[in-house]
Amino acid sequence: MACQPGFFKTSVSSELCGPCPKNTQRSAPGALSCPCQEGFYRAPEDPQTAGCSGPPSAPRDLYATSIAVGKLRLSWRPPADTGGRDDISYSVSCERCEAALCQPCGGDLRFDPGSSGLQELRVNVLGLEPGLNYTFRVEALSGVSQFSSSHAATLLTTTMLHTDPPKVTLIHLDKQTATSLTLSWAVSQRSMLRTPRYELKYRKKVSSHCEVFPCADGRPFRWLNEDLLVLQEDNGVTDITTYTVLLLEKNTVQISDLVPGTAYVFRVTVLSPEGTPNGEGKEHEFETLPQVEAQVQSRAPVVLGAALGGGTVLLVVVVVLLLHKRRRGAHTRQGPEDTYFSSAEQLKPLKTYVDPHTYEDPNVAVLKFAAEIHPSHITKQKVIGAVKHAMIVTDGCDGSPFRSIAEWLESIKMSQYNENFTRAGIVTMEQVLQMKTEDVRNIGVRLPGHLKRIAYSILGLKDQTSTLSVFAV
Repeated sequence: MACQPGFFKTSVSSELCGPCPKNTQRSAPGALSCPCQEGFYRAPEDPQTAGCSGPPSAPRDLYATSIAVGKLRLSWRPPADTGGRDDISYSVSCERCEAALCQPCGGDLRFDPGSSGLQELRVNVLGLEPGLNYTFRVEALSGVSQFSSSHAATLLTTTMLHTDPPKVTLIHLDKQTATSLTLSWAVSQRSMLRTPRYELKYRKKVSSHCEVFPCADGRPFRWLNEDLLVLQEDNGVTDITTYTVLLLEKNTVQISDLVPGTAYVFRVTVLSPEGTPNGEGKEHEFETLPQVEAQVQSRAPVVLGAALGGGTVLLVVVVVLLLHKRRRGAHTRQGPEDTYFSSAEQLKPLKTYVDPHTYEDPNVAVLKFAAEIHPSHITKQKVIGAVKHAMIVTDGCDGSPFRSIAEWLESIKMSQYNENFTRAGIVTMEQVLQMKTEDVRNIGVRLPGHLKRIAYSILGLKDQTSTLSVFAV
């Protein structure tokens, strides 16, 4: 028999019909189940005979307790309305916010024992960073929460973790001139959602003894507040010195238009997202260079460049001289004639024979022959016009075939050096025969060809006076 409206049975059988369970709609005649009312649901594992249930309300009384540095515990009470179910669990999520900007925490933050499926009314949060706002969301869930489009959750934004805001730990002087200072600084906390802003204050340094003794310019002073300094004279206020305040987006700045050789006091603080300083920064003192020292520094690169340039030129000159000396040494002729000839000029091919008949004066023939080859290579093949008893005729007292140095130089076409010999005090052929190549060079004969001609002529004369006879006509 079919069930009446408001009753149902799960199968067609002889069983009796039962009334629709809690939170269900009135069924049609002969219904096998009763549908849930709006906002109520059955979990997949719920039987059709069970009533419908709603999602739980939000957990109550969520609060945070700091238990260690970077660690806290979230605790809460169960929801006031469980929706008629006893399979309640909890999930936790986190957002990190600055001003109106929020993003998931991520990073090193983690939950213990986990972030979902929690059965207990607490969870530990680890990896928190000082100075940041964290918003925690705790939601109560049940077997029917997946069917609901709205979820009730409790939010908590922590504010007790602002005990250690970002601070400037060190101010460093990067560059100083007579009229400017370049500074940079380090911050203790860097992991922020946005690039921090900084407030920099600076002023001229005032001696701490000014409160008891007059200042350097003879005027006492007093502080009106932490940013305002008043220098006074007998007739009242004459000068007011204040901090210069700069708002900066980067942790470096160049400050110009300063007074040379003057000490300045600087203070840098990190601004909060709302634009207020996070505490008071420590003061640091830096001084501009005196004008003279700054000029020396500006000239230093020029002096260094000039020194490097001069050193480079000197090095090039030394290398060229060494190469030239090596080339001269490689071409120097070695042999018994080195005493009289050391020029690097290439020697001409030696003549092996000279015919005296082609010369009007046989002495000139001998001289020509001796000037081109070494005396050790000369042999007599024939004596022209020899008498039974050859007479050795010498025109000079020293045995040379020339009466004077001028005549000798003219015969070898070197008359331009007559004055050189005279100035050197060499006035006789006997003195000439005692000369060596170095002596000839010292009296002013510098050209290699001329030096070679005179040296070989002296060598020939010396050998001729000792081994050869003068040809008789």
